Amino acid sequence: MVSARIQPLNVQHVFKGSYVLYILRCLRTKYSAAFSFASERANKSQVPLIALHLYVPEHHNVPQRVFLLEGLKELKESMGSLQVKLLCVKANDNKDALKIALQLCEGACEVVLDAAYLRGDREFEEQLNHMLIERCRKLTRIEGNVSVPINGDLCLGNCLEEACVTFQLSSKSAEWGARTLRPKVWQHLKAMLAEKWEDVPMIPCGNWAKLIKGNIPEMNLEEELKRAQSECKSDSGFVGGETVAQRMLSFFISNELVSYHPGRNIPGSKYQSLLSPYLHFGMISTIEIIKRVKDAKAPKHAIDSFIEELLVRRDLSHNFVYYAKDNYDSLDCLPDWAQKTLKQHKNDKRDYIYTSEELEDARTHDPYWNAAQLEMVHTNKLDCLPDWAQKTLKQHKNDKRDYIYTSEELEDARTHDPYWNAAQLEMVHTNKLDCLPDWAQKTLKQHKNDKRDYIYTSEELEDARTHDPYWNAAQLEMVHTNKMHGYMRMYWGKKVIEWTPDYETAYRFLIEQNDKHELDGRDPNGYTGVMWVFGMHDRAHAERAVFGKLRYMNAEGLYRKYKQTIGEYVRCNYKLAGRKIEGHVEPPKKKDQKPVPQKRTRREEEELSSEGEKQRASSSKSCETQHVGKKKKTEVDGSKPAKGKGEAKVGTKDGTEAKNKGRAKAKK
Repeated sequence: MVSARIQPLNVQHVFKGSYVLYILRCLRTKYSAAFSFASERANKSQVPLIALHLYVPEHHNVPQRVFLLEGLKELKESMGSLQVKLLCVKANDNKDALKIALQLCEGACEVVLDAAYLRGDREFEEQLNHMLIERCRKLTRIEGNVSVPINGDLCLGNCLEEACVTFQLSSKSAEWGARTLRPKVWQHLKAMLAEKWEDVPMIPCGNWAKLIKGNIPEMNLEEELKRAQSECKSDSGFVGGETVAQRMLSFFISNELVSYHPGRNIPGSKYQSLLSPYLHFGMISTIEIIKRVKDAKAPKHAIDSFIEELLVRRDLSHNFVYYAKDNYDSLDCLPDWAQKTLKQHKNDKRDYIYTSEELEDARTHDPYWNAAQLEMVHTNKLDCLPDWAQKTLKQHKNDKRDYIYTSEELEDARTHDPYWNAAQLEMVHTNKLDCLPDWAQKTLKQHKNDKRDYIYTSEELEDARTHDPYWNAAQLEMVHTNKMHGYMRMYWGKKVIEWTPDYETAYRFLIEQNDKHELDGRDPNGYTGVMWVFGMHDRAHAERAVFGKLRYMNAEGLYRKYKQTIGEYVRCNYKLAGRKIEGHVEPPKKKDQKPVPQKRTRREEEELSSEGEKQRASSSKSCETQHVGKKKKTEVDGSKPAKGKGEAKVGTKDGTEAKNKGRAKAKK
């Protein structure tokens, strides 16, 4: 087969080996381009197919390990029924994984692997290819976990023994946003949907131990799964595996898709597919999802809205991490305007400052944020460590340290150890926000020192101990269920910017929490979502303290938008954590604040019909920006809004005339 998904990484010929080796990252057999291609190559060489999954526990948080191992257990059975041996091998790190892979490659005719997008996985891929070239082994990468392959022009032929065909794919460089990527992926979607990936191996594997060279320590999936389950204190409710993913999709199409368009952004609503963890581990194909959704009996706007999220937004996140390989997980990748506005407002005064501990514990003034944080986290802290580790930490908690440094001294690399200092300086100088657009980098610099009204520690944030019950609820949701509602993730991220001492601290907290608690942590969607908070794939907005030109979100806007459901969302997630609601579920009014029009996200603007647009435009005039939990007589940024040129007070002669002219135009 000739397909843009098939990407030869070297020009080696097929070796005379005993099997074809498939190094898998996508845990499925249906609609799997890599499994189908590997089967085709094995059939052509008249040899069996051996699949390898390298399990590195440190690459996954504890809930992810349970979910992944459940999926591997099912995959091993399904591959066995197709005469394929799935070898699951535990590795300590990428170096160990590379050693195991090379040992299996020795007896292989050729090697096939699923494409990688994150830095560590791509480095593994590059090192493996380099070593296979030295061993005269052919390596082919299959890009099957995105709707449209990311790479630019691709010539197939040298390695596939077929005519050379050049493909113009979705993008040759990082995209500015959804509007620039959308026409490109839609252009190729029809061709991607038409592809058939149905090959299965024809030669049974038989006694696989005799085929491979050396001894490969196969992992006991049952024991490893029990170990992970004993360490996992949260219950996400998700069960890993291809079969469950199929059932989730069927249920969504039958029951929730019809109301997806208006209901998906409502916190606590059921109108979501909940397929993100399964997509992260490749347990279901985006192509299969799109095909089934397009054939569903649902309103066109609901189908289009869902495909927009799956096709455009998801592929955009993969495009971002692919082309920002070196800094997708740092604020350096933000656009210039975002970096600029963050710097400008870095030192702006914050109304609330929470420590990392307060944020992690969801102890803020905002119940919405707390609910989101609690949703994600719960007990996945040090209590997920083995008993012996927890015991020894407690025993030596108060042992005397020869050196004690403050957080500032550690961050500034001012210790007695020059080696540690060098490593810290390397991280500080390479882990910046330079991947942001220019405007974002500029605004971050300008507002770097803006005063915060609230400062929370990382511990307070992770424990959802802020003044905001909305934020706390989001944090609790993430902790307890290992997933956070999509709209609340945006609010959750924005408030962390407002409640931490600086943008770097906010960024580190968001990345750490996402990777620590989310089932789809360490994923392009997660890194892109965090960077969106700092201006990536967005535009500059009206300038304000702390945020600069970054898009702003507040509790009052959240309450206005979802006042029918947000209270239940908060109560549900606080109940999950066994906590009583702190703060005000309904934000208190501020008498002295002047109206500030609320900004809609670009995604909302694209989705709104013309009638809805008029309604929102008229209602936004009366919107007020308020604070939760801490009353002040100043604006959110600590200053009174400046009047623009020609602006007149309502009730004056000029103001009345302007108002009458506006009414006359409206009547026309």
